[in-house]
Amino acid sequence: MKIEQRPLYMKNLINFSREILPKEWENGLNTLQVLELNEGLYQSGPLFFSIKDIQDHEEKSFTFYMPINWATEIPPELDSLTFTEELSIRNAVMLRQADNEDNFLVAREKIEQYAKENKITLEDTSYVICTDVFGEYVLDIYIPIKDVSTK
Repeated sequence: MKIEQRPLYMKNLINFSREILPKEWENGLNTLQVLELNEGLYQSGPLFFSIKDIQDHEEKSFTFYMPINWATEIPPELDSLTFTEELSIRNAVMLRQADNEDNFLVAREKIEQYAKENKITLEDTSYVICTDVFGEYVLDIYIPIKDVSTK
C-alpha cells in the first residue's frame, strides 16, 4: 500500500448526511444507487463518503456523495438531499486500500502514522472514494492536511 500526498476534487455532487455505525457504510451507498435508478440521475464518478468522529458516540457522522454530470435542483420530495457544486481539497494524504485492509478505520490509522512520521497535521474528516471493480469496492482514503499557516 502506497501512501501519497495529492488533491481531491469532485464536481456536481448530490449528498446526504446521517449518523450511523461504521459497519453500515454500504447502506448509504446503496441509497444513492437507488436514487440514481428512481430519480433518473446520471452518476458520473465514483460514489464516496466522508466520515468524522462524534465525541462519546459509537456512531460516526457520515456524508454520502454521488457525482452527477450536471448541476441540478433537488426535488422537494427528496428534501434529505443537498447539492454541492464542488468539493476541493488542495492537499491530502491518500492511501489506496484495495483489498489489503478489511476496515477503512485501520487504514486511517496507517495514514495517521505516516502523518506523524512526516510531521503533518491532519483534519478530523476522512473521505473514502469507493470504486466498484467487479462487484468489490476498491477504497481510496483521503485525509486533508490541515493548513497550519492560518492561525
